[in-house]
Amino acid sequence: MATVVEKLPDAYKAAHPDVEWSAIGRMRNLIAHHYDKVNDRLVYTTLATRIPDLGDKLGLVE
Repeated sequence: MATVVEKLPDAYKAAHPDVEWSAIGRMRNLIAHHYDKVNDRLVYTTLATRIPDLGDKLGLVE
């Protein structure tokens, strides 16, 4: 997901200031570089709750 976020135009991200764009990148960096510190349950819970919320904020969920 962070890879896609990196490619989004700045104008798109600016149009959605309620989305924590930098947090998405930080989560990716944590998982990619510090995987020994990753709590799998926390990652799953984050994805299960935050992804639907992100879809709502971006108007992608009907």
